[in-house]
Amino acid sequence: CCGIRSGIALIGLWRLLVVCITFAVLFANGLCGNRASFLFPITSIVLSASFLITSGVFNNSFAVLSIVTLPTLFISVLWGWRGGLLALLASIPVIFTKPNSNIEATVIGWVILIGTAFSGALIHRLVADVDQARAKLEKMASSDPLTKLGNRFALQADFIRLKGRGLMCMWDVNGLKKVNDEKGHHAGDTYLLAFVKAYQSQCFDDLYRIGGDEFVSFHDSQTNLSDVYANVRQKFSDVSAGWAAIEQRDLDTVLRQADRAMYLEKGKRIASTNIG
Repeated sequence: CCGIRSGIALIGLWRLLVVCITFAVLFANGLCGNRASFLFPITSIVLSASFLITSGVFNNSFAVLSIVTLPTLFISVLWGWRGGLLALLASIPVIFTKPNSNIEATVIGWVILIGTAFSGALIHRLVADVDQARAKLEKMASSDPLTKLGNRFALQADFIRLKGRGLMCMWDVNGLKKVNDEKGHHAGDTYLLAFVKAYQSQCFDDLYRIGGDEFVSFHDSQTNLSDVYANVRQKFSDVSAGWAAIEQRDLDTVLRQADRAMYLEKGKRIASTNIG
């Protein structure tokens, strides 16, 4: 028993507490599945080392609590309230390791530490809010407000990621102007959404709205776009489509070729309708 007590005293109760809290917080908050989860135990080790060094150097709790405010700020800014809570709980054993410290100085040290942890958590929250706002603005800038599809900016970004492979299909919703003039723009919006619904019911490849009645989709090189086109027209007949292979060419070149193919298809349909 004496050996066990001596071992615990040698290791330090607060160090055992830090280890327990670290694993508890990791488990409770699901950080173990995060790619950056290894940073949490690292920051905990930094905090533990700070307590270890300061506890060995200084003889009163105020000095220890004051010195560790910097690593406390660091871990609370990095991990928010989780890091702040960890720092505060890990500092509790200082009371027991420095029992002869001045009570008033210890209280002041605790106030400083709590304020530091709270400030760090607040900074973490503000940074997170800024990141969320930026992400929201980026999403708004790259998406069409009506259809929620990617717009031309999103098209350009995704085209780069294709690295010159695949097929591009240009879609043109026929008769939109007529619907807007005769039934109003609300009916026109419903008309466009009907096409989007028809496309998404037949094909899972991404669709982009790049103009009033113009849409673009990317497909794998092995995709049979004739079948895709026919299936979409079964759900929404008033649409024309044309496609082109990307083949390491720039976006504007592929768009022009797909656009020409689409207008050729539209011309054939109009001609066949007039003949009929």
